Amino acid sequence: MSDFLSLWIGVCVLGSLFVCHVLIEWVLHRPDERHEAHKVQYSHQSWGDVRSYDHPVPRSWLYLLYACTLFALIYFSLYPALGTFPGVLRWTSQQQYKDEVGEYNLVYTERFNRYLARSITEIASDPVARTTGQHLFMSYCSNCHQGAGEDRTHYPKLTDRDWLWGGHPEQIEATILHGRTGIMPAWGSVLGEKGVEETASYVMTLAGYKPANPEEVAAGKEHFAAYCAFCHSAGGRGDPRQGAPRLTDKTWMHISSKDALSEAGLEAGVRAAIADGFVNLMPPHWNTLDRAQIHVLAGYVYSLSN
Repeated sequence: MSDFLSLWIGVCVLGSLFVCHVLIEWVLHRPDERHEAHKVQYSHQSWGDVRSYDHPVPRSWLYLLYACTLFALIYFSLYPALGTFPGVLRWTSQQQYKDEVGEYNLVYTERFNRYLARSITEIASDPVARTTGQHLFMSYCSNCHQGAGEDRTHYPKLTDRDWLWGGHPEQIEATILHGRTGIMPAWGSVLGEKGVEETASYVMTLAGYKPANPEEVAAGKEHFAAYCAFCHSAGGRGDPRQGAPRLTDKTWMHISSKDALSEAGLEAGVRAAIADGFVNLMPPHWNTLDRAQIHVLAGYVYSLSN
């Protein structure tokens, strides 16, 4: 902040208080014209025989205003409220944050570090550790995965054993630590509308469904081998190394549960996925949680499906 801007802020703040005080004093000491009958101060506005009268402000209101002004002056002198003036206490929000983080580390770091000596499966079977991990999950994960990793369109379900990047304890911990980025290319411009329909018909058969047009399955299998098998494997079994989902089950992350209830709605969702593609981002948490907290969180996530 420049010196001029700092001076401008200080003048505006203190000047506002001064102007308010001057106005109050002027009102209190202006000529007191009182009506003889009512003994109250009146204004010069009148409507025929009707004239407006002004009762004085209660003294308690005036004292309260003086007290607020005094409080403001004391506050502005103690805390940074006048531009770059740091205040007598030299308080800053950054320093308060550092102090609170330091207090947290003193209390909780040792407690969390105890879990590093235990495996993720041991943490998953410990009720106390699971509760600790659940609190972390609600703070950092529930915004996407909901309260307990339930089914939600476009987000992986955590309560089953169908894992995009692998469901072993170490794989789960790596996912939380480093994050994941999954890309499903859009094939609409490559396959064309007819090719998308044919490929969707073949994908339906992989999961055990009967497509609307069975005659398109053969052509769809050729498209799948040419464009999809590299990630999803030849039989649609998926590849955890790439985060490619398995297509031989009935788990559809990008198709709502409502649409998946009918084969027509499911096939429409598959066609949309093939044509438009997706980009999935699981953010890394190494910069928001320490290693011990991630270890405990991985134990809780593992417990949701085991």
